Amino acid sequence: MRIMLVTQEDPVYIPPFIAALMPARGKDIVGITILRGEIAASNIWKYLAFLGPGDFCRRAARYALARVSDICFPTGRDGSYHSVRAVARNFCKAVFEPQNVNESRYLEELSELGIDLIISISAPQIFKRTILELPKYGCINVHNGLLPKYQGMMPSFWVLANGEKWTGTTIHYMDEAIDRGPIILRETTRIAEDETLHSLVYRTKAVIGPRLLLRAISLLEVDEVEAMEPDWSTGTYFGFPDRQAVDRFRAAGRKFG
Repeated sequence: MRIMLVTQEDPVYIPPFIAALMPARGKDIVGITILRGEIAASNIWKYLAFLGPGDFCRRAARYALARVSDICFPTGRDGSYHSVRAVARNFCKAVFEPQNVNESRYLEELSELGIDLIISISAPQIFKRTILELPKYGCINVHNGLLPKYQGMMPSFWVLANGEKWTGTTIHYMDEAIDRGPIILRETTRIAEDETLHSLVYRTKAVIGPRLLLRAISLLEVDEVEAMEPDWSTGTYFGFPDRQAVDRFRAAGRKFG
């Protein structure tokens, strides 16, 4: 099976996710596509309003430290990575950077590489029909929430803001709608009393995510997927949090971490 990962740059959650795939599936992963994502200068004011000055500065310091570590150790150090590119360098994976996953040149590259499966890991673009139908095994997405609920952005934030007791991770086939498509696997996890946004995102994405994804790939490989089409009318969709949602999050005693 020839696999293409599609993601965005991130210093905290995505690098350990991808690195965890390599021992079992490194030989199958042909390349990593990195799209322009949330970590951009144009989003500074949005995240400052979302986090508030204190948490924004703490997160900025964490990202700055990760950037320095990435420059000093461009292939990672002691099994730790601070960028998706560092993982790609360490495991000698080709990096692709199209402006849009639906552009014809990128689709031609995927065809030339004989890609059998495309995996979205926090990919920030909508996949259209042409790319969805290109690989033999389709396109699948890793969503750190329990679909059909909590579709959209930042599901870990919203479950904490809404006082949920349980959340989890979902692997599903992709269609042209956001976070829609038949569900391959789900894993549920209890939300701790002292859970922070950081700890919950890390657990659902970087710990549960790769473990569940490896199971899904194995099922696809032997044609043993029993996909479930949920009742999407019971689902919920959330966008980027507004001030009222952040106030509710803090009022519930939650922290960004």
